[in-house]
Amino acid sequence: MRLKRLPIYSLFLHLVLVALAVQVVYLVQENRRLLDGGRPAQIATGETLEAIPARQLDGQETVLSFASSGKETLLLVFTTTCPICEDNQSAWRELYERFDEHYNVIGLSIGDLEPTRTYAANHALPFPVYIPQDPSGFPKRYKIPAVPQTLHLDRDGNVKHQWAGPLPQESFDKLAASNLGRLSDLGK
Repeated sequence: MRLKRLPIYSLFLHLVLVALAVQVVYLVQENRRLLDGGRPAQIATGETLEAIPARQLDGQETVLSFASSGKETLLLVFTTTCPICEDNQSAWRELYERFDEHYNVIGLSIGDLEPTRTYAANHALPFPVYIPQDPSGFPKRYKIPAVPQTLHLDRDGNVKHQWAGPLPQESFDKLAASNLGRLSDLGK
């Protein structure tokens, strides 16, 4: 009798192992799908940044349209509570001082009006600062899921370069090199 039970038991164990293997493969695929779908979309180089309904620090409503500005744009996206954004302020100030004549340098605070006013005043931000009219919906709609973000937009509002997190020194070199021809034409 033992000989007959052993093959059935063995067959049963093999079926259980096959079922478990199939289930593991399925769960791994589902996990990958969920992780990929769970990541927030990030704006990519070459994509166009659509116009952003915004408010100025005086509360007036406006629309930031990058396709009609006539200049390339440096969009500096931050929040008033972000420590890395705080660290980026000196780099952004340097960007403004070096490139303001050649680029539209714009700050965009994803937060409330009063804290942003205070932050801009306390940091003596030299560039204009705006707030999206819908700060909570801004990250998903414009595919900017984290701050700080520094976006270099061409005259049509297309993303030429982007830097997430601390702004590295080589970014200054890229900006100078990307606009070198036009910068030399401006002196004429």
